[in-house]
Amino acid sequence: LLVQGLTAWHGLVVLGNAKAGSSVLVHSAAGGVGCAALQICETLGCTSVGVVGSDKKIGFLKERYPSCTPLVRSKERKYKKQLDEVGKEYDVVLESLGGRYLTAALDHVEPMGRLVHFGATHAYGGTGVDGLLKWLKLIPNYLARPLLDPGKMVPKNQAVFGFNLIWLTEREDELTVELNDMLTRGGLNKRPPAVGRTFPFSELPAAVDHLRSGDSVGKVVVTVD
Repeated sequence: LLVQGLTAWHGLVVLGNAKAGSSVLVHSAAGGVGCAALQICETLGCTSVGVVGSDKKIGFLKERYPSCTPLVRSKERKYKKQLDEVGKEYDVVLESLGGRYLTAALDHVEPMGRLVHFGATHAYGGTGVDGLLKWLKLIPNYLARPLLDPGKMVPKNQAVFGFNLIWLTEREDELTVELNDMLTRGGLNKRPPAVGRTFPFSELPAAVDHLRSGDSVGKVVVTVD
């Protein structure tokens, strides 16, 4: 809750300036940060589109975050066309995939809008990939990483932020304020975080494999007796 909740709050509100009426695009919407972000969007009164990697996660989003519009992302090269077909522009994009997904999302940021990048799970190897295959995927994805042109962003007053919560860990006063805001203004004190699956400690390797598979939703919990 602390790490993922604060990442979502700082990314959406402190950097992204999300507020009532803002349109928000959330990548990896069924994950820990994504779920926290959608809860914050509901509480603030934002309209949200939650991007997930498979049809299996649509039901989860619809049940837990009924105001969110789910979107199953297409292959990387077709994602821009997919967003074009959706036909929306966004005040805030909470971005965690990297690569062409980032570039496509940036093309759909409103004037005065902001894209906040806090990870690159797809671009730098993806989930559920091991060994040599991971390295073979990593090289072309690294070479195809986004090249951002500030000149194109200036006329629209757009901003792109890279963010990692670790840089705030020593700013205790600031984090205390953000933690209180996250819980109260962001609504993360309304209900427990979503738990997708629970494993006993004896099955810890299976829990890690499930988390890395890309099939998990919400939190993966390991219980210790």
